[in-house]
Amino acid sequence: MINDAFVEFGKLITPDTRAQIIWAEVKDVDWNAKTMTATGQTDGLDYYDVKLGLGGQYVKPKQGSKVLLAVIDGHNMQTILLHADEPEEIIIRVGELEMETKQNKWRLENGSQNLKQVLNNLIDRLKQAIIQTPAGPGNFSPADVTALEQIKQNLNQLLA
Repeated sequence: MINDAFVEFGKLITPDTRAQIIWAEVKDVDWNAKTMTATGQTDGLDYYDVKLGLGGQYVKPKQGSKVLLAVIDGHNMQTILLHADEPEEIIIRVGELEMETKQNKWRLENGSQNLKQVLNNLIDRLKQAIIQTPAGPGNFSPADVTALEQIKQNLNQLLA
């Protein structure tokens, strides 16, 4: 997918291409379409359908925050987000791996595998484990099970 982003970017940029870099304020974001509208801080113009990424990385800026845009001439004034002062969400894709950060949570998936689910399954399995001791087999103590459950809750607060 990251190669697709370079191909798409390459279509926009040629040796004769000129680009203007501007600071703008985010007016609204369409996260499903991965576009936004922003208003230039020096010219007061609205920039529509600003691309929030090109396939390998997408950044969702906070409404009303400052962003740095590249306005590319010669292609119907294509505009691309270069930087967001206050991102609300970031998605990075490399092959089957997808990482996402948003609202104090983090998500990591590789194909059908989700880190949160894998860790939750591990903790649930540990709570059921039988431990060999010199006195014979036994389960985790209630205090250990409580500690494992607290670890699970802490992970679930961190991971989406």
